[in-house]
Amino acid sequence: SLCRFIKETTAMKPVVVSMYDAQDFDYAKKTADAIGAELCFPKSAESYIGLFTGASLVISSRLHGLVYATAASCPMMGYSDDGKLFSYLEYVGFGQNDAVPCCVSVHASEEFMKMTVMKILSEQAYCRAELKKKLPGFRALASYEFAEALRLLNEDEEILTEK
Repeated sequence: SLCRFIKETTAMKPVVVSMYDAQDFDYAKKTADAIGAELCFPKSAESYIGLFTGASLVISSRLHGLVYATAASCPMMGYSDDGKLFSYLEYVGFGQNDAVPCCVSVHASEEFMKMTVMKILSEQAYCRAELKKKLPGFRALASYEFAEALRLLNEDEEILTEK
C-alpha cells in the first residue's frame, strides 16, 4: 500500500529490486505485479549504484540496499524490524533523531510510513547534499577498515604458520 501511495501521490515510477533471488524473488515479483512496477535484477554493486543514482528514493529492508543508496547519494528509507538498518541510518546521519529521519519499523502505522516518505521526498536535495558531502569520509574509512582487516588476516596467518 505504501508503494501504491507513492506512485499515486508523486507519479513516480516504482522499480522493485530483488537483491537475493533465493529469498526475495517471490515477494519482489508479487509486489511488482501488485503495483504495476518494473522488476529489476542488478548483478553487481556498480549496477545497483547506477540504478539508485537515478532514483528519487530507495526503500529497503536490506542493509545492502541502504549501503548502495548511500554510495549513489540517493535519499533512502529503511523499512525493517532489524536494528542494524536503523544503526546504519544513524551512522550516515539519517537516524530517528536527525533532521530527516529515514527509518520506519515494519510495525509502524501506515500513516506514519506515508508521512516519513513525504518528508524524505520533500527533503531530497538536502539528503543528496549530505550524502555527497559525507561520501569521501565513508570511502576513506572503508579503505582503512579493509586494509586493517587484511593486516589482521595476514598476522593471523603468520601466527598459524609459525605453529
